[in-house]
Amino acid sequence: MNNEIGRKITSLTIMTIMVAGGLTFAAPGMMPGAEADHNQYLFVSAENAEFANKFDGAQIVEVVIRDPDISSTELGIPGIPKVEVNGDKMAMVQGSDGAWYAYFGDDKFVSRAAALGTSYGLEYGSECTNTIVTSGSDNDPYDVTGIDDTSIFADISSFFVAGTCTDTAAAVTANTYIVRSAQAINSVGASDGNVGMAATTTSYAGTWPFIQTYDFSDGPAEVCYLKSQANECVLLDFDDTDSFNSISTDRSV
Repeated sequence: MNNEIGRKITSLTIMTIMVAGGLTFAAPGMMPGAEADHNQYLFVSAENAEFANKFDGAQIVEVVIRDPDISSTELGIPGIPKVEVNGDKMAMVQGSDGAWYAYFGDDKFVSRAAALGTSYGLEYGSECTNTIVTSGSDNDPYDVTGIDDTSIFADISSFFVAGTCTDTAAAVTANTYIVRSAQAINSVGASDGNVGMAATTTSYAGTWPFIQTYDFSDGPAEVCYLKSQANECVLLDFDDTDSFNSISTDRSV
């Protein structure tokens, strides 16, 4: 009797191993197909086929470049990735993880939302004009030789910082600022973000993270990572999301 029970247990164990092994073997084969249509290095938070790549209103979009060729966090080693939205330049800042980050939104709607104040839970920090940035004053987010601040920031309508436009102590705190849990910037020597930002190394202080705003009144927003090989792009639709908005309950009582 005991031998028969032992044989059944052994058979069940072997079958379990075979099934588990089969699942483990099959899973990797499914992954490449699922990721085939995605960019290799460019990631845009609003990209979502289920919602037709739409974003709207005062929504903030995160852009991340994870390119191993420019991921070194050593001072001056990587080149700054060339990223544009609708042909306008976008300033990228290197995080402590080696990836490059930027945040952007629509100028009109973000400005309106920021004007509502913290009572609505929409804290965008301080709105600074691009003329302040390009004037070469000490509140310049970029302050390093070799970076054309005027060229980069002249393309944006304005920018919002967690601190103030004079790069002093933080004006808002991490739990109220609209950009939550931003990646800490790379700090090597005096070159914060590996671009020479005039900011402290602590998140939500100084000028990082800052939000760049553009005019999307015509609708689309194409974000492109321009590189020596084929460019990587994501096309977003700046339009109302009414067709995707819904509310439902999980019970009737």
